[in-house]
Amino acid sequence: MIPPHIGFSSALLVAGVICFIGGIIIFQTRRNALGAVPLMILMFALSWWDVTYSLFWAKAPAPYPNFWLYITYIGVVIVPPTVFVFAIQISEHTEWLKPPFLISLCFIPIFVLILMYTDSYHGLFFAGKETQDIGMILNAGPVYWANTIYSYVLILISMILFIRRFNQTTGIYRNQLGIILFGIGFPWINSIIFTLGLSPFENADNTPLSFTITGLAFTYALLRYRLLSILPIARDVLIENMSDGIVVLDAKNRLVDFNPAAAQTLGLVQQPKIGQSAEEVFATWLHIAKNFYDVNDIRTEVTIGDVERTFLDLKITSLYDKQKKFSRSLNCLARYYAAQIGAS
Repeated sequence: MIPPHIGFSSALLVAGVICFIGGIIIFQTRRNALGAVPLMILMFALSWWDVTYSLFWAKAPAPYPNFWLYITYIGVVIVPPTVFVFAIQISEHTEWLKPPFLISLCFIPIFVLILMYTDSYHGLFFAGKETQDIGMILNAGPVYWANTIYSYVLILISMILFIRRFNQTTGIYRNQLGIILFGIGFPWINSIIFTLGLSPFENADNTPLSFTITGLAFTYALLRYRLLSILPIARDVLIENMSDGIVVLDAKNRLVDFNPAAAQTLGLVQQPKIGQSAEEVFATWLHIAKNFYDVNDIRTEVTIGDVERTFLDLKITSLYDKQKKFSRSLNCLARYYAAQIGAS
């Protein structure tokens, strides 16, 4: 049996308390916000991981050897899927979160825990490599390694989603995402170091100790940058519900984006498809549209319709993305509808 290590245990306990406080802050101030539930579960799972691992190193009384180490694994299997769900919600891919998908994310950790606690009957988790001489589970059987790979894949996908979202935002939102990336990326890198057998602590997992950084980072983001309280308005909410028609064309006059108001205002019978040429999109009004193909910035009024006329307040604006790629936004506002020509 390894001896107790009060210093390491105390550091883990501090990390656990910090994460727990972060979870409480989320519950009390942000629990109804998008992303609050998975982040709150994540913080409590990290706290569980830290505190139980702290009790292991403090050699707290237990019903059997390595009890606290095995209890720690509950937090280990909860963290990756909660990070993944949090990333999905923050990156505005909530359409992924269908019941079957969420059920599978819940089922896998439960299944792994069952196999771990019943390992004496099948040997799939530890594969006969269980030991009481070290304070970590590092060399085990196929289920352990399958879960390790699965966990790293979830975290990797989450990091990609966070990075993509980071590149799409500015200002306070970018600061929030930067802290999220740091808070999750730091322990993830530490976990990889541990898995490769390069932990600076002999016979110990350095990953939970790094949760101190995670807890401090998220607590700072909650208090300083109002994480989960101030979130960018989703493009779908903003653009799709505008009364003004918005059409975006690229430098080759191909359709990049549009909203329902544009289709309604222009009287388009068929829903246009992204990538269509301007000639196809504006086929009905081609005699008018062709006058603006080479116009980058203008505001004018145009009239469409032969029998029932629609007067449009048309504004064309040049747009450039971060790579200086050019596109144009056509803002079309139907100002009013005239009665049929010749009507009394």
